[in-house]
Amino acid sequence: MTRDQFTENGNLTHHINTNYLNILLKKGAAHHSLDHIDSAKYFYKKLIKSSLENNKVLYLKSKAYNNLSNLFYYYPKGRDYKKAEEYALKAINIKEKLGDKASQAASIASLASIYIEQEQYEKARKFYLKAINLIENNNDLKSLRFKEVFFENLSWAMYNQKNYKAYDYLDKSINLRDSLKDTEIKEILLSIESKHKENLEKQKISLVKNQTTLLKQRKTVTTYLFAAITLLTLVISAVVIYNIRLRQRNLKLKLEQSKLVEKQKIDHLKSEAQVKILNAAIDGKETERKQIAETLHDSVSALLSSANMHLHASKRQFNGEIPIELHKAQEIILEASQKVRDLSHNLVSPVLLKFGLGYAIKDIAKKYSNIELEFHAEITNINRYNQEFEIKLYNVIHELINNILKHSRASNAYIILTDQNNFLSVRIEDDGIGFDCKERNSSRNKGGLGLNQVEARIQMMNGNFLVESRLDEGSKITFSVPVQNNLQTSFVYPTQ
Repeated sequence: MTRDQFTENGNLTHHINTNYLNILLKKGAAHHSLDHIDSAKYFYKKLIKSSLENNKVLYLKSKAYNNLSNLFYYYPKGRDYKKAEEYALKAINIKEKLGDKASQAASIASLASIYIEQEQYEKARKFYLKAINLIENNNDLKSLRFKEVFFENLSWAMYNQKNYKAYDYLDKSINLRDSLKDTEIKEILLSIESKHKENLEKQKISLVKNQTTLLKQRKTVTTYLFAAITLLTLVISAVVIYNIRLRQRNLKLKLEQSKLVEKQKIDHLKSEAQVKILNAAIDGKETERKQIAETLHDSVSALLSSANMHLHASKRQFNGEIPIELHKAQEIILEASQKVRDLSHNLVSPVLLKFGLGYAIKDIAKKYSNIELEFHAEITNINRYNQEFEIKLYNVIHELINNILKHSRASNAYIILTDQNNFLSVRIEDDGIGFDCKERNSSRNKGGLGLNQVEARIQMMNGNFLVESRLDEGSKITFSVPVQNNLQTSFVYPTQ
């Protein structure tokens, strides 16, 4: 055997062995997806034991270590956090050798997730920060998506530490998410525009072809007519002329009919478009409130804070007495900033968006309680739900609480939420002056939605609504709605 033949055979063997390891990884992943845990572990460990050493093999081993970590972490029956941590660290070491910072950051974030599950929030925080630092200067789409998830999970860890800087990282996550959405929307619009231009070009080509065909047909008809006119007698010529006029009249009639059909189609399309616009306006009302609140909080508030910082820096430049106008300007900016923050919170509760309905109701009870009226919140088995569903329920409950604040003259009020048998039940009661249920559309409710309108909103959600009240005996309002389980968690695991 020559040296070249030996080298060629060695490369072929190496290639075959690498492909075999790739097959082991795929088999493990297939069993993993079917929850065949023991089989998945067998194939992953068989891959890891391979003695081959190159970048491709190291990459396959890092994926196997990641998947093993997930097996020991996600599945309750065989959960072993130490094993999960051990395999995650091995995956991180390999990816560090390979120099793939984005993939290394994802593995570090997976390790942080393991610490979060063990409620080791400080460790989780440190590892999320380490993952973010690794890809801090990376602006590719994959890294941006990782950073959005890392910031959100870091916010969750810090929130559990009672560190309210968590909101800063939550803002960063939201800003990144919005930026990614804008990028995706721009790509969609470019694609639509490109397809539209392509369709217009096709229509132009088709129109030119039709015109060319029509011209050819007209030329042919004209030639036949002139030939017929030269051959036929005057009588036959008169008949031909009459037939030509009749044809022209028929063509004109068909053209008018075609224009009428096209006009009807256009009118139909306009009507459909108007209906869609109207539906979109109705469905987007809550979303617009949320977007306005985010704009006020993320943009206007940031600009005011920046202006305040510049004024503060300007004041330091004066050696003597600082002009009173600077003090007044800073006070006005601080007041404007507070009003923007209050308006943002009034439009959509940030606690509701991040932590869900249960935390938002507890926040309302705490915020509105005082020495004259105390709110008691009892939350049982409340999870995260579809965000639109949470916003609708929050607005209904908030309106009923406003009625208590304005009209009840109560000393105690109770807000009780329970999730049972896929129905979310709400009871709101107070020990105030009560009211006559027959007059619940009276002037007492003119400032808000009115109980009848609240009831209509609950019925649109396929729920039940009941009001119980008597004068001087307080009031009790109960309703229940079917749960919309399009779950949105406040904690997101990074994807590889």
